[in-house]
Amino acid sequence: QRLSGQLARLENVQVRLEALSAMLGRRFSSVAFSADMERFVSESGVEIVAQSYSPARVHGQFEVVEINIRVASDYKGMRRFISLIKESQFFVVIDRAKLESRGSRILGDLDLQVRYLGGNNG
Repeated sequence: QRLSGQLARLENVQVRLEALSAMLGRRFSSVAFSADMERFVSESGVEIVAQSYSPARVHGQFEVVEINIRVASDYKGMRRFISLIKESQFFVVIDRAKLESRGSRILGDLDLQVRYLGGNNG
């Protein structure tokens, strides 16, 4: 019984590692990333006020695209939007999140990094 429980946990870890490997192997596409963001906006009800992308840069074994997104919403929508980012088809790191209250609205300034394998391999 105990062994089967441990085996089930190991299988779960393996599934998560395979998903992570797939995300890290996916090269960045601004079109595909924008499609992710459009879905997250639709599901959370936030409004994208501004966004900017940096060119990809090499950081060790990874290539990194830095993205700044400024969004406006109520608290519930902002929380939902930030939560949805983990559902992206890319490996996204929230590097910095600055939230500012403006009455009943929240302005969020999010610095994201999309990382994928492809940098210096040695």
